[in-house]
Amino acid sequence: MRCVLRRDEVQETDKTEKKVMCLKIHPAALVVVAVVLFAAGMVIGLYNAPKELKEFLPIPLAEDENIDNSGFIPANVSITGTSIIIRNNCNGIGFDVTSDQAYSISNALQNSQTVRPLTHDMLKDVMENFNISVLAVRIEKWENDIYYARMFVQQGPKILDLDIRPSDAIAMSLRTGKQLLINQSMLFERGEIVC
Repeated sequence: MRCVLRRDEVQETDKTEKKVMCLKIHPAALVVVAVVLFAAGMVIGLYNAPKELKEFLPIPLAEDENIDNSGFIPANVSITGTSIIIRNNCNGIGFDVTSDQAYSISNALQNSQTVRPLTHDMLKDVMENFNISVLAVRIEKWENDIYYARMFVQQGPKILDLDIRPSDAIAMSLRTGKQLLINQSMLFERGEIVC
């Protein structure tokens, strides 16, 4: 809880009385809102940035580049609690996510709406309103005990290659209807029989 001090002068005692107003906002909520607004601003800003600035961007940005999905195969997603299984046929990999990520993925799998939009719903709305389409969503590699994913988006001739968490890749794939892809050799090396 964050509190703000306010000073009001009291005439009769010639002393300063301090009043405390407390705003009941959870700090984690402020962080989430800040991150979402920052991400939305970055996406919007990148597409409207002048050419001179685009030369210095740390995120690869290209024009009319084709996305090569060779070596990747379609994957299906299932979730139990906070455990995710990504599979192709009977070969799958599993990992755990936070309860917030699991909630977002479950809602997308069930095609259910929440009372208030979740972060992935908001990002999907931003992308739709700015005519940004998803070209590919891929689980790409396993390195240092971490899975890595990428999402390729396009607005007009511009293509943006985003490094994202696999849980975000799954949530966005489900919301946009874009087939989730997984690196075939990684799946067969790391995967287990799941059916």
